[in-house]
Amino acid sequence: MNFKNEIKSRILKSGFSDVRIMSSSEPDKSIIIAAFPYSVKKNYSELGVRISPFAQKDHYGEAVKRLKKIALSIREETSLKKKDIRIFCNSQLEEKWYAAKSGLGFYGRNSLIITKEAGSRIIIAGMILPISLTPDEGLDNGTIPGALCGSCRHCLSACPTSAIETSGFINRDKCLQSLTTDDRILSEYTMERWGNRLYGCSICQDCCPYNNKPAFDRTDDTIKGNLGDTVPYEKILTADDLELKEYFRGTALAMSWIDFDLLRRNALISAAWENNIDLTDLIRRFENHKTIGYAARWSLRKIKEQAKDAPITSAAKSPNSIILP
Repeated sequence: MNFKNEIKSRILKSGFSDVRIMSSSEPDKSIIIAAFPYSVKKNYSELGVRISPFAQKDHYGEAVKRLKKIALSIREETSLKKKDIRIFCNSQLEEKWYAAKSGLGFYGRNSLIITKEAGSRIIIAGMILPISLTPDEGLDNGTIPGALCGSCRHCLSACPTSAIETSGFINRDKCLQSLTTDDRILSEYTMERWGNRLYGCSICQDCCPYNNKPAFDRTDDTIKGNLGDTVPYEKILTADDLELKEYFRGTALAMSWIDFDLLRRNALISAAWENNIDLTDLIRRFENHKTIGYAARWSLRKIKEQAKDAPITSAAKSPNSIILP
């Protein structure tokens, strides 16, 4: 049996779009790095505050679960023990560097890994084995951000806060993806460009030509933690922490480092951006909140200003609401 090819075959059959092997800096160890694709709906639900596609289901947990099954099969066929195989996903390891170095994909101008099969709509996961396997060849210039993007600058021009300052460098102080879970006080400049978002941002992916191909063909029905593409504003703005913890249990928003007050802040800003006058009374509840009161006050002011300009209807949306996800 060709052990390398067998492992790659099992990973591909379990729903990953591609898998590569690279040598580890540690002797007699190999890094297996794989791309777990996720699907993207063409249209968001009309009502609710939005979740980026990668977090609408627990793709991270699913990728790890599938790799654990493969690790178990490897242990059953070898003398390896559970502690000998390390599985990683969304870890402190340099996962994107592994992906680019191994040829799984290449660094896009937006710093994300772009793959041939699924574009950048992937979760990166892998395992470290105490076995020396022949490494795969990488892509020429794949580790140089933007080198394989050609003349395309779509992601740079699409970012509403100009967070992509140079190829491969994202200013985290500007990036909406990062700011959705950042506890700093957001500037008015940022809130004016926030759009409708509860968690995450995918604008630099939505405009990428590599993501124009049909979604990778894989059934997602078995993936747990399905939140859908939006969460009702009322749920975010009325539920207490215990209720939200239960609501998000088993989903990508159940991570211990996600502060529910920040999700509430995001909903407050999004409500103003959508000019949702029906939420005014709920927003007022947060006017004097010690950490996110500023967002509630800004939201109420924006809704009031918009009411002066033109009559509005319940949950009316701004003209740009179909542009920014």
